[in-house]
Amino acid sequence: MYLASVQLDNAFSTVETKENKLRIHVTPHLGHLRLDQIDYAKVDDLRVALAQTRNTKIKREVRMLKGKTINNVLDILGHVLDVARMRGEIAMVPRSRGSRPSRPRSTFSRSKNSIG
Repeated sequence: MYLASVQLDNAFSTVETKENKLRIHVTPHLGHLRLDQIDYAKVDDLRVALAQTRNTKIKREVRMLKGKTINNVLDILGHVLDVARMRGEIAMVPRSRGSRPSRPRSTFSRSKNSIG
């Protein structure tokens, strides 16, 4: 359901990026679990595993995934779990130590001249 929702709200390239991050990073670690089985420990284990993952896009040298990539993967997982919570499939969304708490999305946009 998450990917169907993403397709409605995002550009094609963004959808592809999210699909790839889910397929490459999340599914191998958490794909065997039901959504209600994903808890803080599983999310934190994923975070640690991602920090130890080699970046496969760089062939000529060994580089690990950067913090930004790890945060992006955790944000996507958080969005998946947020959708599941809003649909009543899980009671709460576990958060990893390194992930940012979700903020309510505003329904209006700020003008360039606004303060704050």
